Amino acid sequence: KIKQYMKFTETKPSKTLHLVSLGCTKNLVDSEIMLGKLKEYEITDDAASADVIIVNTCGFIDSAKEESINTVLTLHDERKDESVLVMAGCLSERYKQDLQKELSEIDIFTGVGDYDKIDQLVNEKRSAFTDEVFLLNESDDRVITGSSYHAYVKLSEGCNQTCSFCAIPNFKGKLHSRTLESLVKEVKNLVKNGYTDFSFVSQDSSSYLRDLNIKDGLEKLIEEVEKVEGVKSARILYLYPSTTTLSLIEKIKNSNVFENYFDMPLQHISSDV
Repeated sequence: KIKQYMKFTETKPSKTLHLVSLGCTKNLVDSEIMLGKLKEYEITDDAASADVIIVNTCGFIDSAKEESINTVLTLHDERKDESVLVMAGCLSERYKQDLQKELSEIDIFTGVGDYDKIDQLVNEKRSAFTDEVFLLNESDDRVITGSSYHAYVKLSEGCNQTCSFCAIPNFKGKLHSRTLESLVKEVKNLVKNGYTDFSFVSQDSSSYLRDLNIKDGLEKLIEEVEKVEGVKSARILYLYPSTTTLSLIEKIKNSNVFENYFDMPLQHISSDV
């Protein structure tokens, strides 16, 4: 008798993920956290063939809201029957009750508190809205997108300002800064992985560490980042007029690492705004 042996592959068939990150670069960092939690998935540009589709939404202004809604509905029309469609992020958080009632097309809803639990939510196919806003630390695994040398680093969540046009404090709460030690560790980890250029972001970056009663938090950050070997360049995005001091401006001006770049929306100088 001739014995026939059948060969079976030991590799598991790959599951695919299509992720759309809308809105600001702070949202992008959160999207990169979700990619880090879903590393078992192969990223695909083809939404129609994806097993899991995630839209990290923006809820800042009307046009952003419309873009978020239109994006999830378009992806629903394109997706295959057995796929899982996830609506995450700011818009989902801000209007969680209304959206869950009206958008039956969505399989999973989640807001701004569960980015680090996205793998569990997908596996269990359930929605979740944690009360506390997620704030990453240096131990959270991220998949950096868009560049092999540049990375965004998030300073804080929330905001203590009360701008008339902005709803962010309503669903992201008061300022909650990461520790300086956490930020420096993340930068060092990123440098080890080949990243040399950094953009530090938050809702109000010039208020960094003020919730911990430290008024010169950004100046301390600049000093510590300048000490990290391998950092070639950096910048700080979104400074607020009333918390940007002359000493901070001087610190940036004299830095050999931080660019002379001041990202400050001037509408904030108006008391009415």
